[in-house]
Amino acid sequence: MLLNVVSLGVLLISERSAPRPLPPPGAQSPAGFLIDKVGFDEKQTEEYFQLIQQHRKEIEPLQRRLKKMQDQVIVAGVLDSTAGRSPDYNAVLKKIEKANLKHFKAVRELCQAEQKETFDRVLREMLKIMHAPPGKRPPHPHDRRPPPPREF
Repeated sequence: MLLNVVSLGVLLISERSAPRPLPPPGAQSPAGFLIDKVGFDEKQTEEYFQLIQQHRKEIEPLQRRLKKMQDQVIVAGVLDSTAGRSPDYNAVLKKIEKANLKHFKAVRELCQAEQKETFDRVLREMLKIMHAPPGKRPPHPHDRRPPPPREF
């Protein structure tokens, strides 16, 4: 479950130092998808974006640290086949899991009672999409573009 939360956090709040490109026409950001599906009002939307900003400040340094460790493992593995993962790797991963879980609990708390069931369903739906095997993933729910034409 915690790995699912980490994965969803990475999907919704990915590490980026450059400004995000605009989604393609007809597509919507994961945050926009969640706002629309759950039916956040203006106040909830504003609070949600504040939570996203707070979460990014907490998680981005951890994600950079994790990426650096992953890169070091690859380089060390190429140079020395006995090289292993840093003992700090699991500790950083656990911090990311806790931060993501805390974030999504806070987002759920923004929901009115009647919105919580929808939030839970949308969260499960997004996790299912993220964890489907490659090639078997259904279209992402926030991608409103028609599927590409099939070639015969």
